Amino acid sequence: MKKMHWNEHLISVNQLTEKSVWAKFDDKQVNRSVVVNKIHDNFFVDNQTKSRKKSPEPAKKVKLFVIQDNSVLQNVAIVFAAFKLTPKQFYEVLLDVNDNILTVEAIERIIKLLPEPTIIEKLAACTKEMIKEMDEAERFLAYCAKIPSLKTRLRSVLLKITWDDRVLVIKESFSTLSIGIATFYSESLKVFLNLVLFVGNYLNRSSQNAPTSYAFKLSLLKTLDKVKGNEQNYSLLHALSELMNDEFQQHSLLAELNLISSAAKVDIVAIRNEFNSLKGETTSVIGFFNKFETEDKRDNFKLKMQKFVDRASQEMADLTALWNEGFA
Repeated sequence: MKKMHWNEHLISVNQLTEKSVWAKFDDKQVNRSVVVNKIHDNFFVDNQTKSRKKSPEPAKKVKLFVIQDNSVLQNVAIVFAAFKLTPKQFYEVLLDVNDNILTVEAIERIIKLLPEPTIIEKLAACTKEMIKEMDEAERFLAYCAKIPSLKTRLRSVLLKITWDDRVLVIKESFSTLSIGIATFYSESLKVFLNLVLFVGNYLNRSSQNAPTSYAFKLSLLKTLDKVKGNEQNYSLLHALSELMNDEFQQHSLLAELNLISSAAKVDIVAIRNEFNSLKGETTSVIGFFNKFETEDKRDNFKLKMQKFVDRASQEMADLTALWNEGFA
């Protein structure tokens, strides 16, 4: 058989991603007798007799036990190749809860790859002999399936890894909102709003049938610099600022307005959703942890998650108290 000298043109599987066009190929589409015969007839060289040609069988395929979709196995192969571990070594990483290897990105990709529970059950039931004969990608999944509730387990580890960052974002948002709300009721801001209301009524009094106003939306404050005085570079905002400083001795107004502006930028709906999501995930992880039992002495899930579960339980209670006090 003639050779295709393509070594320098090959792409290592470690360089491929799930979205790569190569990951979507399935040799079922091209592995046909016509193709094999065509190549055999034109590129096979028999040193003993060139006149006698025999049509070969289609290329032998690896036996698939549970996962019958080659495209799925290709994606699995690409993801697990990045770990540079054998299926058995990766199984031990999962048991040990090795967070040097189980990074956020790695866990998210594995969770996405794991098949449906019914498929997991079939893989878990495979014997050692069956696993030995499997394609390596399917063997990876078979080893993963040996760990009970792996998806929930991985989500628990993922929560542990991302906990500090997620809590920090929520706490900072809570703090910004709390300060902004407290500032909104400050004496300085009350004076300023009252002054704006008075000046607005005063300026509009010359208009016929102009009713007296008693309140306004805070969006009005954005327009104060557009009300120009007799000098083009002097606006109503300048005048109000000078009055607050000189007449009313309210020198902290600018700083307070900045605090309110910062609070206004916080997306309260997004923060509420993130808080509720974190609370739900925490409850789920704690419940899973408390019910978790194993007879495998190599399994370090309970050992490595204990401190986190205790801390998460307390911090979630504190966050809930903050939320109920200020925003519920």
